[in-house]
Amino acid sequence: MKRTEPEITRIPEQKCPMCGKKLDATMEATEGKGAPEPGNYMICAGCASVLIFAEDNRFRPLTLEEAENLAHDEEAREQITEAVRRIRGMNAGLN
Repeated sequence: MKRTEPEITRIPEQKCPMCGKKLDATMEATEGKGAPEPGNYMICAGCASVLIFAEDNRFRPLTLEEAENLAHDEEAREQITEAVRRIRGMNAGLN
């Protein structure tokens, strides 16, 4: 099965709370996902920090409880690990 290009969704510009990189778009990490919804994970394209999309449509660092829940969610953990690997690889190629 041929995978199509990831869906990119524009969001109101905001800064990563960890590194300050300006973020104005999200890209799906798995097929069938579209615009971010509260509770979705996000990986910063600048520093590869794991963030969460909050109820106020802003990204924020995970709480301790959210990080513990993620540690027990094998599928999400594998997807995030792959996304972080890709981002770090892309960023390494830019240096």
